[in-house]
Amino acid sequence: MGMNDSPSPAFVVSDHARLAMRERGIHIDQVAEVFRNPDAVMPAPHGRQVWQGRCLHHGRLLLLRIVVGPRTEPPTIITVYMTSQFERYERSP
Repeated sequence: MGMNDSPSPAFVVSDHARLAMRERGIHIDQVAEVFRNPDAVMPAPHGRQVWQGRCLHHGRLLLLRIVVGPRTEPPTIITVYMTSQFERYERSP
């Protein structure tokens, strides 16, 4: 499956997010899995949300964070990135 193909019509990937995925080596299947089964969904500035989940990336366990635009149907993914900073982003309320 190519980077431009979505396995589900559940979301739209913006051009910026598609470029970020290509540059960061993040596959659409990783994004789709976290989108379907997020570990957490949190509010973000400007009415956005961050959907996140742990996943293996090149043999390392990382946190995939997906920034989703406000009030769009289907939801629009604005950007995606991986981080190893679990403590920073998985804080308890």
